[in-house]
Amino acid sequence: MTLTLCGYQLVVSAEAGTVQVTCPDLPRLRVTERTIGRALLRAQEDIDHILLGRSELGLPGAAQD
Repeated sequence: MTLTLCGYQLVVSAEAGTVQVTCPDLPRLRVTERTIGRALLRAQEDIDHILLGRSELGLPGAAQD
């Protein structure tokens, strides 16, 4: 299944009682949780941290205020 979160397309899969979330555009994003709600919450937090890091480095794709 794919979902869009914070403007990024996420790949969500379930296996062996866990939910995994990855993002082709953000290779550092890889979340594993027991529920989809917790997985998406952590994914949003991780996206925020990744974008903040890009902003501090002046890289493309940085969050704009």
